[in-house]
Amino acid sequence: MNVDDETLYRRAAELVAIYMRGLQFAKDSDGFFSGSPYDEFLRKNDLPRGPEEGETTASYADRLAWEVAKLARPQWVSGEFELHPHEYKFGPLELRGLRTFLARQENPTPTSPGFRSVGNCVACHAPPHFTDFKFHNTGEAQDEYDSLHGAGAFVNLSIPDSKAESRDLARFRTPPSAARPGVVDLGLWNVLFNPDFPAPQAKLQAIACEGGGICDPSGVLPKAIASFKTPGLRDLGHSDPYLHTGRKHSVEDVARFYIQVSRQARAGALRNQDSEIADIQIDSEDVPALAAFLRALDEDYE
Repeated sequence: MNVDDETLYRRAAELVAIYMRGLQFAKDSDGFFSGSPYDEFLRKNDLPRGPEEGETTASYADRLAWEVAKLARPQWVSGEFELHPHEYKFGPLELRGLRTFLARQENPTPTSPGFRSVGNCVACHAPPHFTDFKFHNTGEAQDEYDSLHGAGAFVNLSIPDSKAESRDLARFRTPPSAARPGVVDLGLWNVLFNPDFPAPQAKLQAIACEGGGICDPSGVLPKAIASFKTPGLRDLGHSDPYLHTGRKHSVEDVARFYIQVSRQARAGALRNQDSEIADIQIDSEDVPALAAFLRALDEDYE
């Protein structure tokens, strides 16, 4: 049976959506996540395991950050995974990574050595789900495009201000290649206000327009350039490679990538740069701890 590329793409997207909706991580009888070393660490140390009624995940993350900072005698977690090659553990290194992960510019505590660096990770990956279910430009689309066409190529790429201005929209939802300058995947930009994709418009516009279902495309569309949905961080050990391009093969690679792009963002060198990226203040010394914490979010998920 012959199937055209567009039909194949749509069917693949439907299968991915079905799979994602079926992801169910372990929870206890109270409805809290319970399958990872991180979850067990919270439980053993009487730390808040989720937002209270009416509390936002951002407020919960800040509250958890302060509780973790005050933790004087942590109870550690150790054991074995069945489906991961690394240890089931939450120890001093994982705790340091958690503190960096939770730290934002507004909440670091100078008296706590755990807040030497500001990961600002919770700005987009707030617990307990470790995603805000929104869209952000991490700089990966620009990094990939520039790696093929030279520094500054993505910044200088001509992108229409509206869908009506281009007869070749397909080139903006195609992975870039060295042989085809101008071809790139712009993520959310491709779908938002696109009449070819009517079904998701209401939800996407509510997200992109910060809660409002109606907004001006000319003002919102440029902010969608190279924006992709925030992934959850639970059980990353079963979901490599990482980022929407799959160009990073370990959590350490991802952490080093954010060191790089956060410096670019602070220099104003990212196109449509996300303000949250510029607030990341980590260096190479933080990579092992952040990686250890992220592995503590793994569980024996089948």
